[in-house]
Amino acid sequence: MSGVADHLSNRIKGWMNRMEQGNDDGSGCLALQGWALQEIAKTNGRSDLVERVETKLNAMPANGSGPDATTVGEYLRRTLRDVETGVAESDGTMDPADAFFTILEALVVGEKRAGGANRREASALFNWAVTNLNHLQDAAGLAEEQMRWAMRLGRQPAVFCTSVARTGWEEEPEEEPEDEVGAFEPIEVFAGRGAGAGQRVITLKELSKRLDRVSWWCLRSDFRRFVISIEVTAGVLKLEVYEGELPAAGRSKSKTSDSLDGASVRARVGEGERDEVTSNIIKGIAQLRMPPHVDVEAFELRLRRQGDQQWAEIYGSESAGITPQ
Repeated sequence: MSGVADHLSNRIKGWMNRMEQGNDDGSGCLALQGWALQEIAKTNGRSDLVERVETKLNAMPANGSGPDATTVGEYLRRTLRDVETGVAESDGTMDPADAFFTILEALVVGEKRAGGANRREASALFNWAVTNLNHLQDAAGLAEEQMRWAMRLGRQPAVFCTSVARTGWEEEPEEEPEDEVGAFEPIEVFAGRGAGAGQRVITLKELSKRLDRVSWWCLRSDFRRFVISIEVTAGVLKLEVYEGELPAAGRSKSKTSDSLDGASVRARVGEGERDEVTSNIIKGIAQLRMPPHVDVEAFELRLRRQGDQQWAEIYGSESAGITPQ
């Protein structure tokens, strides 16, 4: 199997077989897995798979009544125990692709069904997953594909998919050219690449052209996406924060996210002490007043969250293998 569609179909087939054989031990965990598979299929636009699950699963409302807290907690604990044993410990019997979907399914349940009583279990699974990514690296391709829809499943599923995907982005073949389109690189690399490359001082218009080629901006291991644009006439660099998919060209933009409000954004435009511009993110947008010319060898654009000491690099890709919707 090569893609998400094949793996998802196979997992649903296996789940249906277990349901037909009566393999549910009465805990309700098998039904919860089916509900999670149905949610993933729904967000992926696979109505055919949704219908297949519905033939075996009594519809559970998205909110309100459904499996009780005991069932949800048990499902999350079992998942963590299974992946710890099957992937991380000496057992090693769980395929990374199966481990990826097993965790994703449980995170969907944790995101949408874990109340206050189960937040500890949901957090424990999530924290284990994002700190043991080395065991899931072989599923990076699947995770990258699933990123197209993961944001609709909730924050933790989205962060998980992004984190697993980036274990693959960070490993490039030695023979691969440094400037190959699609690789994730710091924004400073794109600023120095373009017409007149090698010229140290460029106009703000030229910087805008170089950054406009990038279709995906983000922080490392973070599910949010940025839109970075420069209004040349006004001399303003704008950074916008989004959590959902970006709209296709020509459509009105989605609402910005306030999840990074209060964070600082800093642009360095030269080597002098005063060649630094800062702004805070307010209502999902930071605006920095830029000079007409920029020293690309000194140029930086960094973000620092509230409470952090370090400035985080901003990464971009001209394609990332994903087309914004």
